[in-house]
Amino acid sequence: MKQYIKREFLTPEEIKSIVKVKLPVARLDRVRDIFLFSCFTGLTFDDVDKLEEHNIEVLESGKRLMKIYIPLSNKIREIPLLTIPCMILDKYKGKLPDGKLLPLPRKAAMNHNLKEIARLCGMNRDLTFHLARHTFIGTVTVANGISLRTVADILGHTQLTCIRSFIEPTNDKVQGDMVTLSGKLRKIEKLFNA
Repeated sequence: MKQYIKREFLTPEEIKSIVKVKLPVARLDRVRDIFLFSCFTGLTFDDVDKLEEHNIEVLESGKRLMKIYIPLSNKIREIPLLTIPCMILDKYKGKLPDGKLLPLPRKAAMNHNLKEIARLCGMNRDLTFHLARHTFIGTVTVANGISLRTVADILGHTQLTCIRSFIEPTNDKVQGDMVTLSGKLRKIEKLFNA
């Protein structure tokens, strides 16, 4: 039987701490924005680096869809954008050269600044950019009931095994899921009792 490695990701409380912390310089504010953008989209550093205006489509409903080509799977990922990534994109709209959407520093500078943000938040953890992608999987999507198939598709994975290591249901999650299931099965239960 294959063993899965338990992946690290931020808790909802840690995400809130990063959102709320007062940062002393604009450089850290930009790094926080990009990190949170990845927390709510699942994009890698390289994906964010390639992101340009043509990657965003506004649908008839007014919602925004991000389209990114994934060479490994030879397909275009379509990611419906949540409110926080839209707010971040709006913040930098028209302010960057060459059609870029976000002010991305070098990766080493990004990770160095994230460590400073973690310290300012009072977090005792190694905050790196890749942790944002893990947070998208473990905290933003799977913990909120998004199916593994949907998460894998958003991330550009062709197999679910890559994200299974993020699943470790708690007793509360199991109890909540069973209450939801019971509600969905209520009609069948009534027939059984008839």
